[in-house]
Amino acid sequence: MLAPEEKRLWLFDLAHGNLEGMAVVQGFVKYYAMAGKSTEDVIQEIVFHTIYGERGARTAKETMQRELADFAYKDFEETRTITEIKAIVASVRAGYDVQIAYANPDEEDAFDPMVRRACY
Repeated sequence: MLAPEEKRLWLFDLAHGNLEGMAVVQGFVKYYAMAGKSTEDVIQEIVFHTIYGERGARTAKETMQRELADFAYKDFEETRTITEIKAIVASVRAGYDVQIAYANPDEEDAFDPMVRRACY
């Protein structure tokens, strides 16, 4: 069975070192992890179903290991749970003023206690 065009392009770019960051992670998840496959399946597909050779397989393996490790240890922003979001929505619908904690670290006054944020 032939791979979809998008998958073949992703494999080509991976084997030739043209991908980095989230493009590697997203492609791996989309084409392999969602189907219950591992990084070894990617390497086998490159070796046995493409002409990219040992060098392409090695490049792909190194890139995947690096990017997946970076993703696994990435410190994501703290997010709200669905329960917290539902409570906020219910309070707003009930007519209560809700002060939602928010600070954008890129703003100069992000952590200034004298700055008032809007209530919803």
